[in-house]
Parts: sequence; structure tokens; C-alpha cells
Amino acid sequence: MKKPGFKVEVIPITYYKNTSLEKAIDRLFLEADRAHKDGANIIILSDRDIDENHVPIPSLLAVSALQQYLVRTKKRTSVALILESGEPREVHAGVRGLCRQPLSGP
Repeated sequence: MKKPGFKVEVIPITYYKNTSLEKAIDRLFLEADRAHKDGANIIILSDRDIDENHVPIPSLLAVSALQQYLVRTKKRTSVALILESGEPREVHAGVRGLCRQPLSGP
């Protein structure tokens, strides 16, 4: 997005399959810190890079862990989080309330 005042950073929520989940989440925090330091105010968490060697952090875990981390580090109010994933099956009630037409199920 090329709009004044907005800077978007895409952070992958995939990790090498032999890496521990704990280390993958720590890397997610480091990437978010870097994005924030570089001026990003919109972070997109993406699982697009899945392949035979890379697996995704479960999306609910990735979003909730990063949400709590940003709150603890007092950065949450300066960053919007967006999830780009093939995993979610339900639409959050807040998103459903923003749509003019009802959303259809899976």
C-alpha cells in the first residue's frame, strides 16, 4: 500500500520444520520489533511460504502471542495486525459487523 502515513510489513508465520515452535515465536517477536522500529504501522502475518520444509505457526497462536507481546512492550496501539492465512474457518464477529452483506460459510 502506497499511502502517506501507512507502512505495511509482511511477516511470515512459517518456520523450518526442525525448529522448535518456541524459537519460531521468538523470531516472530524479533521480526515485529524490527518492523515497528522501521516505521511499520500495519503488520500482515502470512503463512503463504508453506512448503515441504516450512510449516506454519497455528494462526490463532501467532496472532494471540504477538498481540500479547505488543501489549507487554507498549507497541500494540501503534500497530494494526492483519492475518493472511488459509487456516481460519470462521469469520470474527467484529469483521462480520463491518460487512454490509452477510458472509457465507466455508
